[in-house]
Amino acid sequence: MGPRGLVLRPAAAPRRRGGRRAHARRPFDGLRPDPATSARLIDYVDRTAAVLEHLDQRHRVEQQLALAAASREVIRRADARQGARAVVEACAPALVDALGAEAAWFHVADGASVIARREGDASRGRRDGRPVVLVEARTRPEDLRLLGRVTRHLWSRQELLMRSSYSRSHPGLADDDLAAADAWLERAGMTTVLVVPLGTLDEPLGTVVLMRSGPQRDWTDIEEQAARDLGRDLGDALHTAAVFAEKRAMVGYKEQLIATVAHELKNPITAVLGNLDVLADLIEPNLPLDASRRAAERMGALVDDLLALSEAEGPQAVPTEPAAFDEAVVETVELLRTAAAAKEQTLVVAVPSSPVPVLVPRGGLDRVLGNLVSNAVKYTPRGGTVVVDLEAAPATEDGPATAVLRVVDTGIGIPEDEVGQVFGAFVRSDDPAARREAGTGLGLAIVQRTVQRAGGTVHVDSVHGEGSTFTVTLPLAPLPG
Repeated sequence: MGPRGLVLRPAAAPRRRGGRRAHARRPFDGLRPDPATSARLIDYVDRTAAVLEHLDQRHRVEQQLALAAASREVIRRADARQGARAVVEACAPALVDALGAEAAWFHVADGASVIARREGDASRGRRDGRPVVLVEARTRPEDLRLLGRVTRHLWSRQELLMRSSYSRSHPGLADDDLAAADAWLERAGMTTVLVVPLGTLDEPLGTVVLMRSGPQRDWTDIEEQAARDLGRDLGDALHTAAVFAEKRAMVGYKEQLIATVAHELKNPITAVLGNLDVLADLIEPNLPLDASRRAAERMGALVDDLLALSEAEGPQAVPTEPAAFDEAVVETVELLRTAAAAKEQTLVVAVPSSPVPVLVPRGGLDRVLGNLVSNAVKYTPRGGTVVVDLEAAPATEDGPATAVLRVVDTGIGIPEDEVGQVFGAFVRSDDPAARREAGTGLGLAIVQRTVQRAGGTVHVDSVHGEGSTFTVTLPLAPLPG
């Protein structure tokens, strides 16, 4: 008796030639296919297998494309200029979404330690339907030490560590560390973790521990590869953030050094100038005394420029005050008329009849106008022309109303290869005609930083040997009252 009460009949004896059976004949009782049916069934199975394989490949391609798009979104958020913590906080939610995690622990060596997790109960709805929130990671010291050892080991081998109820990878880690990782997994209440090292070149910089809870599957090989690639990309972002932080620290140190040196020099130079005035009253004028005064005055001018540069490069949040741009232009031009007349130059000024108010740091307009107009007079040969023109430009679809200042001269101009460098600190032209004029190379740097701090822009158009045009644009301030 066969299964379900079926009777299994023995096969007929083979028939031989000459009256005997020549071959065994399979019984045909409706339960076993004949050769034609068997061939059709095999063909159906082969076709079904091909369709399933095609669907699997299509699913893998779709998954790869989706992960690639999600990975681009993660990296797009990684603005390294804002620092390592900002990179972590910006990328954490996107990474949790990209790799279908329930939570992720981001830890940067000697830096941020943040957990990104989904709100609510994972068993009550789809994982991707709940928002991701960031919380500070509170981790035991021994867990941080374990994470450091695991991260260094994984980065050296360019591998990941997956531990779950279903499968457990062993990428050469010590048994004690694996046991500690499993204990941490149990304490965290998660069923699956994927440990992804972050780094660049041969330097591990941090770790992402991706977590899933509940009856969720392991990460696929495609997801693991995406996590590995993201680990390298985020490692590059963290490395860039560290470079930016180091650069900012160096810039801050330079600014502090400049300010300190300038302040320390200010009092001695003032004392020297005062003593020279006393000597001038006691003795007859002579060349050494005049030379000493000129040298002290140059040093004083340099210190003043250093202090102005230090102030212009200080913190971004600086107090501003309303200032009348039109009045400042007229006052500056009047102060420099004597210098222009000494070189027989034509000095033209044009300002609107209506007030042109702007918001600038205290003394900002004096620094901007003083440097631009005095430079125009200084570098324009005898008999040349300097035009200082101010206008108020109305608001447009692209921006608010602005005040536009143009300082145009018929001076020596700027060589084409030096135009892009003129706003750098301590930059002096290699043109012999420019070198003949005294200067510190700080004036235009002060102009640019002051204008930028007031929310404006400055640029230059110049033809070597024909002249230059400096254009300053500042937002207009509301009229008082």
